[in-house]
Amino acid sequence: MLKRMRPAYTVLDNSVAGSTAAQRAPAFSSTPLTTHFVVLQHGINDGQFGQPYEPALRRMVAHVQAQGRTPVVTGLSRQTHPAPGRDAADTIARRVAGETGALFADWGAVSFKPAEMADVLHPAPAYSERLVGRIVALLDQAAPECRY
Repeated sequence: MLKRMRPAYTVLDNSVAGSTAAQRAPAFSSTPLTTHFVVLQHGINDGQFGQPYEPALRRMVAHVQAQGRTPVVTGLSRQTHPAPGRDAADTIARRVAGETGALFADWGAVSFKPAEMADVLHPAPAYSERLVGRIVALLDQAAPECRY
């Protein structure tokens, strides 16, 4: 979706579906990074499973910055039913971004309709497109020369 919205972007997907930041941080922290921006989208699973989200997120942000890259912390999207730990994890994401200088996409502020969910946790295409659109808008501000 990001590549479709901004064809000139180089998009590398290093995600691991279903992982928590706590699970992903050790391997991610030794991954060489080559893109200008690195999007970090964790928190829902961390909150639900009671994983230590903040230290893992901080470790990932620090790795991105140590590689000379700019981290983009998404914050957490919305769900049809309150996900355990969602709000606390979103607060952590906002705080970590603010304290580290990472960009914050604030996915929680993106308009949301329960009918636009694939299931109780995952956005369907229309909501996903608005979430990615939030990242695009943030990147357009941070690097307008890359817009086209």
